Amino acid sequence: MNRGWILAALFVLVGAAPDPDSRSGAEGIWRLTGESLAGKKVAMPGIHLFEYDGRHVTIRLFTEKAWMWKTPDDVYKLKSRWKGDELYYLPPFADWQHLATFEKGRFVIRDTNRGREWAFERIRKEDLGPGDRAFVMARDPHDYGIKPTDPYVPGHLRHFPGLYVRKGDRIADAPPADVAVARGYPLFAAKGPAKNGIRLTIMTAKLEVAVGEEVRVIHVLEAFEPGREVYVMGPKTVFEEYVDGELATQRYAGPGVYDGAVMKSPWADYNYEITSYRFSKPGRHTIQWRGGDPSGESVGMQSNVLTISVR
Repeated sequence: MNRGWILAALFVLVGAAPDPDSRSGAEGIWRLTGESLAGKKVAMPGIHLFEYDGRHVTIRLFTEKAWMWKTPDDVYKLKSRWKGDELYYLPPFADWQHLATFEKGRFVIRDTNRGREWAFERIRKEDLGPGDRAFVMARDPHDYGIKPTDPYVPGHLRHFPGLYVRKGDRIADAPPADVAVARGYPLFAAKGPAKNGIRLTIMTAKLEVAVGEEVRVIHVLEAFEPGREVYVMGPKTVFEEYVDGELATQRYAGPGVYDGAVMKSPWADYNYEITSYRFSKPGRHTIQWRGGDPSGESVGMQSNVLTISVR
């Protein structure tokens, strides 16, 4: 059974073992062309498009239950395997499913009981319609450790790179309480607004504090679209942070010399200094970060706003 997944094709054809070279040319993007039942209109199989890259099948699947884990676009990069000329894929929460048969340089799906056949044609990326562009977006293979009840977390946010502070001339692990706040970023609902594939976000442990109690602010620059360089060495100086609308840190003077590690996006950079504030009077106070990373790309951006209630 499919355990909650509406999987696209249920037609299985068991054939003889293939010639070793019979799967040559199977890689590519494949789109359904139609069926060959003497011109009669019949129901089509649910799968109309997939990509095979030699190791994975990228395919669109849908969940039956609203509470089940899913990707935002319902497209998954899944494990694949062959049985003869039959291509199978492994859905997130079900057993191996038959996809199609590869023969004579193309994929087909057959329903031998009804005498129906559906063929796929190879297409170019440029041939994809607007609704199918997700098939060529960069994505990580599916993590089969995810449970059906888990919330969705993008692949680049599943690895926490650590959080660090400066202690004199050395760099040390941040206090556990700060690390706990930073680790909450993937599921933090109030992330900063996105602009040009980047967002700035600040977080703190508590939004209600006593007079004089320390408020420690964690900073994350997330570059969530491919094609950017993220300068992850640090902890880096936090420029352009405003408290109650007033500049509370240094102004950003422009990109400087950088001699450190660079990661390709998508990536989340936690490696900024932890800023600290104390408020001497009761009331509501705001904190916002307005950018200033080594590349200069975040200059002029605005993070979310932390509103601190002081009692």
